[in-house]
Amino acid sequence: PPHLIPTFHFHTATTSRYLPRSYIAALQAQGLRPVAIDSPGFGLTDMTQGSYFDESAFDVMMVADVLGAARFNVISRGARQVSYLLRHCPERLGRVVILNPESEPAADRTLGGIQGAYKRVFYHLPALIVPLANQLANRLSDRTLERMIDKFMGDSAADRAVLADPEVRRAHIHSNRLAALQGGKGLAAVGLAGADFTLHPVADGSHITVICGLQDAMYRPEDTIPRLQAAWPGLRVRLVEHAGRLLHLQCPEIVAAGLTDGSLMPEARRQSSR
Repeated sequence: PPHLIPTFHFHTATTSRYLPRSYIAALQAQGLRPVAIDSPGFGLTDMTQGSYFDESAFDVMMVADVLGAARFNVISRGARQVSYLLRHCPERLGRVVILNPESEPAADRTLGGIQGAYKRVFYHLPALIVPLANQLANRLSDRTLERMIDKFMGDSAADRAVLADPEVRRAHIHSNRLAALQGGKGLAAVGLAGADFTLHPVADGSHITVICGLQDAMYRPEDTIPRLQAAWPGLRVRLVEHAGRLLHLQCPEIVAAGLTDGSLMPEARRQSSR
């Protein structure tokens, strides 16, 4: 709906802006205006030459400007991009939902299986990040990619169930494919930017909601939430037992509630009433 403020959906380090049409429709049905863009080095968005996450934040601000949006909402699969927006344009952020936020390396206790093997590379072996990202981008068939996705989801019944939907599975594979168009440059840049970053603090984080799927095989809420609460006091937390890594696809109504609970921003309410 063009009369509403945008809600930016930020992708992960291995996916892209491409999302299932059913998910977009579900957010629109909840009164949101979803907008998805690729971070630098993902899809067809050029790699930046500057500070990666600073430039990513500037991209979001530029797109918001083009859309004529003084303010915007955010759905982010992780906390880092939100932190940089809080640094550069806190006055432009409406409501924020962070899904399954990442851990600091020292706090991460989910290091088993294939998830842990890849995380240890990004945490402790930076020299391997570029060749690993390049291999993932250039040497995987769709079938191999599907098998890897299934392994990364671990024992999550919720994630297996949502990926059993042919439309969702096809979209998720395509999202990974688009992320790899530039040979893994985006993934490598995210990894080289450092997993151990400092959150930009704010005095009032009440406009931020963290939602964690308790079946997420990548991160545990007890490893991730405390540092967010310390940096952003007042943030809200919701734990969803029946959701996993792909929480946004499993329960888009819960994600939308984090943005619309307490109503839309005043600007959107005025416009939508006309």
